[in-house]
Amino acid sequence: AFISQPRLPPLTGPFKEVGVRYSRAGSARVKTFYPAALPDSNQLEEAPYCTDGRATSDGMAGLVGFRQLGLSFLLAHLANAHSGCWLGAPPVHPERPLPLLVYSHGFGGNMDMGSYLMRQLASHGVVVAAVEHTDGTASFTRLADGSDLAFA
Repeated sequence: AFISQPRLPPLTGPFKEVGVRYSRAGSARVKTFYPAALPDSNQLEEAPYCTDGRATSDGMAGLVGFRQLGLSFLLAHLANAHSGCWLGAPPVHPERPLPLLVYSHGFGGNMDMGSYLMRQLASHGVVVAAVEHTDGTASFTRLADGSDLAFA
């Protein structure tokens, strides 16, 4: 059986492109979503749904008990899924202030889990900073020193 990639819902806001940038705030990782303008060259890379690919999807599988049962493959298709956002795209109006929403995942979550919602909010002109905690409460995170920290 083949599990296909998730379908991206159409953007409902006035901004039809969304950019993503990665950064750190202290030790926490941050995935920032914002309304974007695509350059004419269109040489941008589509941002992944799972920032760290299979490590992220396996972390989510561990969270719901799939990994413990040998069923991580059930979420493996997310490792290569696209987020519908453009990595490092220029902001649509860099000189204009936009509202900021800070998203903090719940216990066992990560900065990727709400990507479809964050993408929609950005299409309406909201900048969303999705924080991924590095204190062991994320399903998976990569620490500043490059080491990995899984939840379960």
